[in-house]
Amino acid sequence: MGLIQKTRQLKDVKGGITFAPPSAPSGYLADLLPSLDTVAFILAALTAGGGTTGYVRTGSVPSIAAGVSVGALYALGGYRISNRQPYGVELALLASVVLAGSSIPRAMKSGKPLPIGLSLLAAYGLYSFGSAWSSRIR
Repeated sequence: MGLIQKTRQLKDVKGGITFAPPSAPSGYLADLLPSLDTVAFILAALTAGGGTTGYVRTGSVPSIAAGVSVGALYALGGYRISNRQPYGVELALLASVVLAGSSIPRAMKSGKPLPIGLSLLAAYGLYSFGSAWSSRIR
């Protein structure tokens, strides 16, 4: 049994909560998948970095405010997930919902690459953290 599979079987002491969906793939490809906290930290860096880049290139204050805010939610969620504290997955899922709610309508309306890329990031976050959250409530 690989390290990832053993990690998936660990339970949180406080609530018996698993941190990966029970239907997660196993085997070699599963060992290549990143953990939830890694996904949260990557999404935090991408959204905060994108907001900062938008501000530097165009002087857009809403870009930096939204990017850093959503990035902070992802980072806090990743921190709480990695330390097995409550509400980490929920914070990262909230960040994905906020990102999706702002980027998907813009992507559908404009068809520009930036909103489409943000929508894909949001969709990945919704899938990752939504799967983990739904496995908790079962």
